[in-house]
Amino acid sequence: VAKDKAGKSYEVTVINPLGHEDNPVSAKDLAEKFTRLVEPQLGAGNTATALKHWQNIESASSVTPAFDALVVS
Repeated sequence: VAKDKAGKSYEVTVINPLGHEDNPVSAKDLAEKFTRLVEPQLGAGNTATALKHWQNIESASSVTPAFDALVVS
């Protein structure tokens, strides 16, 4: 609930927030969020490498490189 300067109350109910099965996050939006959150710690190049590993995790023979790509040195 939020109130405006006149004191009137407003309430919003979100039925299917972003990420809900009926309102999925796009691959593009997910990649942008990953980059925004990870890049300050890993830098641009390492973030791009990590993102590639995680985008292809389902077909990877091992998850180790994906986790190793997130190690902050």
